[in-house]
Amino acid sequence: MLLASIASADDSFASLFSSVDTSTIGAAAAKAVNAPANGPVTLKAFEYTPSARVSSDTRTLFINELVKQGQARGMMTPDKEKQLRAAFDKADVVKLWGAQLEPKGYKMNSLATATALWVAVSFQIMNDGQLNTDIQNNALLKQLQVAYSNSPEVVKLTDARKQKAAESLMWMAAFEDNDVTQARAGAKGYTMDAVKDYVSKLLINFKIDPAKFEIGDTGLHKKGN
Repeated sequence: MLLASIASADDSFASLFSSVDTSTIGAAAAKAVNAPANGPVTLKAFEYTPSARVSSDTRTLFINELVKQGQARGMMTPDKEKQLRAAFDKADVVKLWGAQLEPKGYKMNSLATATALWVAVSFQIMNDGQLNTDIQNNALLKQLQVAYSNSPEVVKLTDARKQKAAESLMWMAAFEDNDVTQARAGAKGYTMDAVKDYVSKLLINFKIDPAKFEIGDTGLHKKGN
């Protein structure tokens, strides 16, 4: 697989995580732990009208970072860069995840959905692949919807900023999932310990420390509660 010979999310995408605007979105997401799953929700706080331009720009950021990291590691030949750009030129991360999420009733073009996806995937990795139940994922989503609805800073975000953050989280979830696949297959440069290490750091950057929190039937909550 081309990705396995170039870079992993560890070195390629941590630097792009700032595009998610953790000072605003991450801080609000962290409050999901105290948000009741049945609290009031304001759709405009986290849903957005998508723009093809924003999707293209976000995809380009990720591709350029892959190329940059591949070049830094001496693993990006002109041919590999051409293959990479061709492979991702029309990649639609929303459609990719939507095929799995929409049949379960999840709305795409939603910052809350994207965050719930990334948090769920990340916690599954930290839990050695143990899948969350639909009940747990739905509770997490509702918590995030409430948390974002109660954040004046998130409510003020433009559609473009919400979309860029959401699709960045979807890309992160996709590449974390890829890294796990590569690690389990024994691909060179991939280990589960390394994947867990950077996933933990990214969650902590969102103020959701996996050593302190877990996802249960009522959503995200502190361990032992």
